[in-house]
Amino acid sequence: MAEIGLGLSALLLTNDVLAPDAKISLDKALTVQHLTYGCSKKRTSAGNPYGATLPSFLEFTVRILKEKAGKVFLERMAEPETHPYSFVFYNKDSDGNLVENGIIVASGYAVSLEESTRTVTTIEQVTGDDGKNKDVPKDDEQLHLTVKIMLSNLVFKGKDGKNLSLIITND
Repeated sequence: MAEIGLGLSALLLTNDVLAPDAKISLDKALTVQHLTYGCSKKRTSAGNPYGATLPSFLEFTVRILKEKAGKVFLERMAEPETHPYSFVFYNKDSDGNLVENGIIVASGYAVSLEESTRTVTTIEQVTGDDGKNKDVPKDDEQLHLTVKIMLSNLVFKGKDGKNLSLIITND
C-alpha cells in the first residue's frame, strides 16, 4: 500500500514567515500533529459565490516539548487582537535535506485551547551487564495543545512561489 502522507510534515511558527523582516527560528518551531480549517461563501442558485467569506475557524494540534512553549497561546487568548500563525509543510529529499512544499500563514483570534497528554513508546538502546546493547521500550508522556482560532486572513504559498490570499471579513 502506498504511503498517503509521503513523509510530509509540518512545523508551526508563531509569526508571519512571509513578512519581509521575518525572523525564522526553527528552535522555537512546534511540530504540528493535526491541522484543519474550512472557508465558505454564500452561493447563488447558479453556484456563483457572493458576499463576504463566512466566519471560519482553523484548528491545530501541536506537540509541546518544552514546558513554557505553550505559554504564547494562553497569552494570545487574553489579547483582543489578531496574531499570525505560520504552518510550513516540508518533506525530505533523497539526500535527507528538508524541502519546503508550501506555507499557510493564518491570522486570527485564539478562541479556545485544550490540553491533553499522550503516552508514546520509544525504543532506547541500553548496554546490559554482559556488555551487549539491548533495545528497551520506554514510555514518554507528551503534552499536546489543540488551539482553535477564528480566522481573519489566510495566505497560501506554494512551491511555485505564488501567494494566494483569502481575506475573511465580516461585511
